[in-house]
Amino acid sequence: MSPTVIIATIALILIATGAGAWGILIALARLFRTPALTWRRALAMTIAWCILSLACGVLALVPSPAAFVTAGVLLFISLMIVLMRQVCQTGWWRAIAISVVFFVGSFAWAQAVKFAANATLLKAYKLATPSMEPTIAAGDMLIADRTRTPKRWDIIVFRSPLEPGGTWVFRAVGLPGETVEIVKGRVLINGAPTPTPPEVSGLDYDASMQVRGLSLGGTGNPMVLGPNEYYVLGDNTEQALDSRFWPASGQSQAGVLPAGNILGVVRAVYSPIRHARWFK
Repeated sequence: MSPTVIIATIALILIATGAGAWGILIALARLFRTPALTWRRALAMTIAWCILSLACGVLALVPSPAAFVTAGVLLFISLMIVLMRQVCQTGWWRAIAISVVFFVGSFAWAQAVKFAANATLLKAYKLATPSMEPTIAAGDMLIADRTRTPKRWDIIVFRSPLEPGGTWVFRAVGLPGETVEIVKGRVLINGAPTPTPPEVSGLDYDASMQVRGLSLGGTGNPMVLGPNEYYVLGDNTEQALDSRFWPASGQSQAGVLPAGNILGVVRAVYSPIRHARWFK
């Protein structure tokens, strides 16, 4: 997906979430017998809910004390109850009851939309280690495109072949069917040097390090990849536990990432805001 398509997809997800919330409000108007809650007022209420929800989301992305975030959420809930009372033209208890059902229903619907989007389109991940620094810092939040097949130098998210349940982030360097070798800090593909993206153009990949006696893909020890295997490297070459050091796992040879483990291609960093960026 291009940045434009990703933004459009996120917008459609938000619209679907808002439409579901609007439908829930229309149903609540009949359930609680509040004729004052017309479809137009329900639409206005839904828009207000979306705006306040986005404000809370932005607040959560900005580093701030937990007490400040809690106060913001409580203020959001209070405003929604006050608005619900005004829109429904009803008493406080009924407004609170409608608000509670609305919050629960809207949250459940939002989770359903999120689950569908995560399974097929986009998903957010958090980088837990410094293995991709300085390109991506530990703690950064990422958006991964689940519809894209990895190309060389794409940053990918995948299920770790070494850590059950772990999610790792590295660059796809060697593609299925290729031979990969690191010589004098440069990556050779099928014996020829390969161009590097700007963010790693000055990086010398370390082929001399060993972990558990392994240094796969190093000089004189090329990796021959199978039809569904990738060779991945971290930008922080001295700290990344990447393909160079992976032992054999299951039916896979040492040093390779099975294609079935790939969860998506990283397209953006969105949090913290000061680290926000797009990847081609």
